Amino acid sequence: SSRYSPVIGPDGRIYVNAEYSYPNSGWSDLYGNRGWISPLRYSNDYYQYEGESKELLYIDGLSPGSQPHLAPVTLDNLGNLWHTSTSGLRGLVIATNTIAFEDANIGTKGRAVVDENNIVYAFGADDKIYAVTLSGVLWNTTVTDGSGSTMVVGKDSEYILSVNSEGVLYKYDVTEGKETKIYDFETTVSTALMTD
Repeated sequence: SSRYSPVIGPDGRIYVNAEYSYPNSGWSDLYGNRGWISPLRYSNDYYQYEGESKELLYIDGLSPGSQPHLAPVTLDNLGNLWHTSTSGLRGLVIATNTIAFEDANIGTKGRAVVDENNIVYAFGADDKIYAVTLSGVLWNTTVTDGSGSTMVVGKDSEYILSVNSEGVLYKYDVTEGKETKIYDFETTVSTALMTD
């Protein structure tokens, strides 16, 4: 089970965050105190768990019952899975089950978003927004007055939008991360609907 919605991968499987690390019980003999992503495959008219050998992106050393996942997993258009957790941002090539990107200081809050050019944007532990691909970090920019936890990709993937920790909406150019103030809500906001 999971508190986050699953995504359907390019291989037809459903990918879902495990709910939490299992405490010391019969389950811990199988899984230990870890979190993971589970692929579910369609068979006999329903989706089914494929077993421990198919689990992905383990997060080990967790306290029993803790929640390591920060958001649902994200897929890019190339078939790569992106995951934000207490272990940071990780990019997994589904076809080879290989972690191709990993950074403990990026992806430490909120959900990563992906633009039409397969650039992934994620918040960092240092109040920065990072633009990354599996090859590495393209750029980062510091968010004025501290980052929020939500961002969206703007029209035609030309910019991203995010509300900072003080309730100010900013636009960030996707080529270099240049920050432009759009609107001050004059209050902190937990959720804002952003559209073009």
